[in-house]
Amino acid sequence: MKKRIRTILLLLIALAMSVCLPACGKKPCKAVILYTNDVHCNVKNYPLLSAYAADLKNKGENVILVDGGDIVQGSFLGMIDEGASIISIMNSAEYDLAVPGNHDYDYGMDVFLNNTENSDFAYVSCNFSGTQQEREAFIHEPYFMAECNGHNVAFIGIETTDDIGTCIEPVQRAVDDARRNGAQLVIAVGHIGVNAGEELMENTTGVDIFLNAHDHLLCDGEDNKVSYVSADGRDVPVFEAGANMEYICRLDVLFTDGSFEYEVSMKTQEDIQSELGETMSAKAAAAMKNTEDKVAGLIKQKEELNYTVGKSECVLCVYDPVKFPMCNDFIEYNSSDMVADAYRSVAETDIAMVNTTALRNGIQKGYFGKMDLCDFIPWFENVYAADLTGRQIMDILERDTVNWPKYTENQPAVSGMTFSVDTTKKAPGRVYDVKIGDEPIDLSRTYSVASSSYYLFEATGSITGIDESKCRCVGMDCNVLERYITETLGGVIPDSLYGSLSGDGRIHLDSTPGVIS
Repeated sequence: MKKRIRTILLLLIALAMSVCLPACGKKPCKAVILYTNDVHCNVKNYPLLSAYAADLKNKGENVILVDGGDIVQGSFLGMIDEGASIISIMNSAEYDLAVPGNHDYDYGMDVFLNNTENSDFAYVSCNFSGTQQEREAFIHEPYFMAECNGHNVAFIGIETTDDIGTCIEPVQRAVDDARRNGAQLVIAVGHIGVNAGEELMENTTGVDIFLNAHDHLLCDGEDNKVSYVSADGRDVPVFEAGANMEYICRLDVLFTDGSFEYEVSMKTQEDIQSELGETMSAKAAAAMKNTEDKVAGLIKQKEELNYTVGKSECVLCVYDPVKFPMCNDFIEYNSSDMVADAYRSVAETDIAMVNTTALRNGIQKGYFGKMDLCDFIPWFENVYAADLTGRQIMDILERDTVNWPKYTENQPAVSGMTFSVDTTKKAPGRVYDVKIGDEPIDLSRTYSVASSSYYLFEATGSITGIDESKCRCVGMDCNVLERYITETLGGVIPDSLYGSLSGDGRIHLDSTPGVIS
């Protein structure tokens, strides 16, 4: 069903800005900014985007095509050639700039640098934190300046960071430099998530609009409205287009003498098809065909490597506000229950712990193949068996449930154990009634734990202090899951075990003292 276009109109005048605008006497001009973020290898909609951009250009629009990062990771399509084909597809769509996402580095720095060298679009980052040699090899600028009939728009690139405080100085420096160089409008493009963005804007000035990425939210300015307040008290509207190119953010900016207006709409694929109509321009059709051919070639490579693994009697949902909106408020998911069961079963450990937010796309009811599993767990990392004390397990649960019932980046799922969280208390001390099997956890005892390399050695490494060389490698994540489905479940994911989208009750939230829900 076609989604209603969400539109917001806002007039920002020069007197409200922190600097004087050198735009006096310039002719009015409109720029159309098309923004995507967290596409994660979902290439199927690039041809339509390519046609849309070409059609707008054919009508005389000044189009600026922007991506907020996490481009080349997320499914087997990226793994085939480590993102090279996806960069080529983006070249066909004629992107103007992109900001690196944290997962664009997943294949290593050398591959990242090679992908940036092969891109026809600019990479922008004001806070790239590589070595001196890497900074010299990474051809980028802190911001990208686009010109529209004498009116300048600056796009400030901000990469993911564990310490948002380290971004404040480079962001402010980039904004100030852009203003000195004539930017009438400054747009931050940050792959940092809305919470980090809020902190950053509270400590900086001069940003007019924030295009967000990283947390896969739909921030449309209307039903899902988000805004920041800058250090000088100005409102900074935030827009984000969900993930997987389910939406494309269109930002129409009209520059006049010393001021600008903008209109925002979140475009679905159906919206774009409707605007293009049945008879699109020759330039739009050619652009679509060129991009379609590249997408088809990449998908063909994937299909040649695929084979049927089994059948699912139920839908397995994941945290995805766009694809599975009915699951947004879940703490436990049937998908993460199954993956945790798979790790524990194949590794033959006491328990398993899984990062729920690492699961993507979900699995639909019916037959599925190996590539579907690779898209479901798109990290291609190893599963390990490690020994942890009860105390370490408790510390992990306390840390990774600290924001519950709100979304947490390393949200735990478990197998072989249950636990409860009292959300009325502050951590530590929120987690209680932890059981391994049917027995209360013994903080001094050592338990065998199966989990991914990331969760054991990076996400919880400060707690566990585990040496990877002393742990037992079980196999690659998607291969471990395949073994569980084919060998333990007999090739069928049963509705009797995983039919409930919200899991089977391994985790309980206590939001009212004395009441478990």
